[in-house]
Amino acid sequence: MQVVILAGGRGTRLGEHAQTIPKPMVAIGERPNLEHQILLAQRHGFTNVLLLVSHLSERIESHFGGGERFGVKISYCAEDPPLGTAGALRHASQLLEDRFLVLYGDIFIDCDLARLWAHHVDSRALATLVVHPNDHPDDSDLVETDADGRISAIYPKPRPENQYLPNSVNAGVAVIEREILAMIPPGQHLDLARDIFPALARNGRLRAYHSAEYFKDFGTPDRLAHVRSDFESGKTARLSRSHARPAVFLDRDGVINKDVSHLSNPAQMELIAGAAESIRRLNQAGYLVIVVTNQPVVARGECSLDALRLIHSKMETLLGRERAWIDALYFCPHHPDKGFAGEVPELKFDCMCRKPKTGMFDQAVRDWNVSLAGSYCVGDSRRDIVAARRMGIVPVGVRTGSACLDCDALDLPDWLADDLRGAVEIILASSGSAQS
Repeated sequence: MQVVILAGGRGTRLGEHAQTIPKPMVAIGERPNLEHQILLAQRHGFTNVLLLVSHLSERIESHFGGGERFGVKISYCAEDPPLGTAGALRHASQLLEDRFLVLYGDIFIDCDLARLWAHHVDSRALATLVVHPNDHPDDSDLVETDADGRISAIYPKPRPENQYLPNSVNAGVAVIEREILAMIPPGQHLDLARDIFPALARNGRLRAYHSAEYFKDFGTPDRLAHVRSDFESGKTARLSRSHARPAVFLDRDGVINKDVSHLSNPAQMELIAGAAESIRRLNQAGYLVIVVTNQPVVARGECSLDALRLIHSKMETLLGRERAWIDALYFCPHHPDKGFAGEVPELKFDCMCRKPKTGMFDQAVRDWNVSLAGSYCVGDSRRDIVAARRMGIVPVGVRTGSACLDCDALDLPDWLADDLRGAVEIILASSGSAQS
């Protein structure tokens, strides 16, 4: 398998950190970032490495040579003048295999690349982008996906303040089919994210691979310091999917947002005070944050799936503006009772996902390699508490929303907090972090 690394960056904003070296050669720990990427690729079976170089390329070639020291075969393709990320691929077309992995050399990555590759092969897309949430979505390019995982639109920064979108950021990692080279005229300065991927999305040929692993650019001194700190602390490795991680499962209405009873319009979505700060603390502690919510308003015909998507996009946008994110969201659109005016008949049945059943939890465990040991569920009703007990995770109730008033003596939560802020205090006091 072939990995192509875009390694021509100058690192102008890094100042003294990249004055005499190309940006991908900036050290993280005792190795250049580019070496970290090559070793990661090699561990996942990528032994054919193509480096697309430009600025100070001799520094890269003298360090890596033919790749023998790293267990790979390295080839080089130099561009002068720079042609952009897409133009560089077109320039190197004679060296590209039919399918290849693309990494941006100025991003620190710890990701299961073999799993990504397999996901792409199964999808039969022309390209698959890794997407992930981050703590600064307002200054990131965001992608929107449909129910089948196809990327339906890409929204470059900047965007209108009242545009609500999922916190799904292009991570700078992609698997690409050689066929896309036909979309790139030779000799032109073109960008994958700006010029090529949007066209693929319009044609339905671009897929998303959602990940909660470590992807962070180090394009400024502050971000470089952050990446170096994360690496030294072991955080970058701990977030790898190869390590099962505990999660905090959150109910939505009455826990994250104010419960307005049958919320069906994005205008009704309003975060509870302190919710974003609390979720940010869970993010920083290394927990997966997964929302599991019953939404019978869909089955009752009170809220369309499109409206529900906008509601969740607004929630993610509001969280992102306070540097918080959720890693995944699962909703049950079903309802067992019939007889509502305007109901959706095909959604009116006794499903396996509606809490207190555990279908949404079970799916999340499979999707995200969740460690149930050390996981929690925060909710405001008996449904949440019973589901948590069935999963063998710790239930924490809150007095917001329905306030767990429907819990009887057999279904009381282990703790009852005033709100999500108090619940997170309990979780962090009990376990410290997801790595404790």
